[in-house]
Amino acid sequence: MNPINTVFDAKRLIGRRYTDASVQSDIKLWPFKVIPGPGDKPMIVVQYKGEEKQFAAEEISSM
Repeated sequence: MNPINTVFDAKRLIGRRYTDASVQSDIKLWPFKVIPGPGDKPMIVVQYKGEEKQFAAEEISSM
């Protein structure tokens, strides 16, 4: 199992901004990377098929 690519709690990001205090405190607890995206939307970064991809929380939740 690869903890950096194992995404969980993605639903906590839906409807929130990257700069939100609760998002910032959650980021410190997660092994995966979260970066600011367009419109201050949190984007989850994972390795997918050998390349680094960014996904919105809604995309992760629908997979």
